[in-house]
Amino acid sequence: MKRQVAQPLKDAVQTAFTMLSFALILLLVLCTPFVEMSGEVSAAQSSYRIYGYGLFGLLQIALIALRGWERSWRIFLGALTPFLVWAALSVFWTQHVDLTSKRLILLTFIFLGTFGGVCALSHERSLSILRIVLVAALVLNLITVLIAPDLGTHYMQGGHLWRGLMAHKNIAGMLCAFTVIAFTFDDIKTPLPPRLLVSAGALVFLYFSWSKTALLALPVSLMAGGVIVLIGSRKGSLSTIPRKRVVTASFAMLAVAFFALVVLTVQRDLFLSFTNDTSTLTTRGAIWRPMIQFYLDHPLLGSGYGAYWDASDTLIDPQANKELWKNVDQGHNGYLDLLVQVGLPGLMLALYAVVVWPAGVIADMIGKCPQRAALVVAILIFSLIENFSESSLLADDALGNAFLLIGLAYAHRFALRSGRRTNTGNRVDMINAAQLRSGRQERHQSLVEN
Repeated sequence: MKRQVAQPLKDAVQTAFTMLSFALILLLVLCTPFVEMSGEVSAAQSSYRIYGYGLFGLLQIALIALRGWERSWRIFLGALTPFLVWAALSVFWTQHVDLTSKRLILLTFIFLGTFGGVCALSHERSLSILRIVLVAALVLNLITVLIAPDLGTHYMQGGHLWRGLMAHKNIAGMLCAFTVIAFTFDDIKTPLPPRLLVSAGALVFLYFSWSKTALLALPVSLMAGGVIVLIGSRKGSLSTIPRKRVVTASFAMLAVAFFALVVLTVQRDLFLSFTNDTSTLTTRGAIWRPMIQFYLDHPLLGSGYGAYWDASDTLIDPQANKELWKNVDQGHNGYLDLLVQVGLPGLMLALYAVVVWPAGVIADMIGKCPQRAALVVAILIFSLIENFSESSLLADDALGNAFLLIGLAYAHRFALRSGRRTNTGNRVDMINAAQLRSGRQERHQSLVEN
């Protein structure tokens, strides 16, 4: 009797801790731009964010104890593990151990929070928490723009662009885009009018933020998700052969990217020639050129995970335009940023985790739950496009990285549940077969005796 009472209580505590952990990591990620970039928070006030991460760490220790090592191992061991191991190993060759260690801890916390929340909670519950947080953020950002325009907007490109509490228009635009995606796909239970209202509010904010990358990436990601829904509704399921083709094609793309980078690494002048005109792409060429030069000098190991930008005084050409570099803390290209930090092997491991592995899982998801597959595809497509001009690809506690990991977590959750159902089905088949054999033996014995 005590065991029967203790187990539901343990499950209830575990669920409550998981919900709190998931909501807390989302709030911490959303607070990061305001704390680090707005200039409105003092050093003493920003320490409260450290306390938040400390509480999150304690929750993770408690959850591992409640779940047990075996279940926690299944949740956190996956396609991202090789990249995380490689990034952790960079501590041994980085010239800035403090920076790399700090970024690794943040990346690990975001990974634990997103994968733990998505995989340990029911699908509907984790999505509900995500959507509640997104709506709250949208409302707060709108209120900030209206009642505190000096804080909620900034003068750029000849106008006052909306940013709310996100400290920068591009971060605000990205958040709005993810809000639209979250309320477009896999949200059958919520009535249509509230979904349209939230999406309309997010689109209005996105337009007035004038975040060009988000404005370009959002329609593409929505169309990609819509195609997935159409494929799932028409075909019903995908056979093994198309799935193998998808995986083969994604591996082929990874191989092409690898050999192209190998050639460019050998042909140094060719690689650098892409940034000869440093005024292109809103001066991003001027930012990319020294990054490429650094990569060419450190092609295998890089600077160490997260150890390039905060150490830029020693890594960037001292003759460069100081005004240009004054407020630059990222490479405005997630792929190039990873290439500089973890080298070519690290970038390939990252691309495997965010492109190749999800492709095979999504191929299985389409026939069984097309709306969920559409949500994952839309998130991944948006993130992959956004990282051509912004840097959030597996970048510690960046907002874009958190949503990328959420998309990967939903794919990982599906893979876990599918594997569990398959194993359960196999066990049932084995039991039925054993019972059938036993029945035949009993009938045969009865005939012999008669």
